[in-house]
Amino acid sequence: MEKRYIVMYRRGIGWFKLYEDGKIEKPDGYLSDGKNWEFVGLVERLPFGRIGPIIKREDCFAIPVPHLRFKNGTERYRVVDRVHGTLRIWMS
Repeated sequence: MEKRYIVMYRRGIGWFKLYEDGKIEKPDGYLSDGKNWEFVGLVERLPFGRIGPIIKREDCFAIPVPHLRFKNGTERYRVVDRVHGTLRIWMS
């Protein structure tokens, strides 16, 4: 079975692959072990700098690919990850 992943862009860094099992692949090819650094889910960008609730990792893969970006090509969602137990939201 082929692994499913979502591709997200971070400005100034590059394209990241977010795998269904929680692993994250950096643009340089480094693949996290899914324990110390893991993909938790996504949050939707809302007007006026607000964000929506966390969408669990399992539910993220049900979002159709065209809906991951706005019409102008910018990301509609922000990534939520966990690094050594701390939740973070990617803001760029």
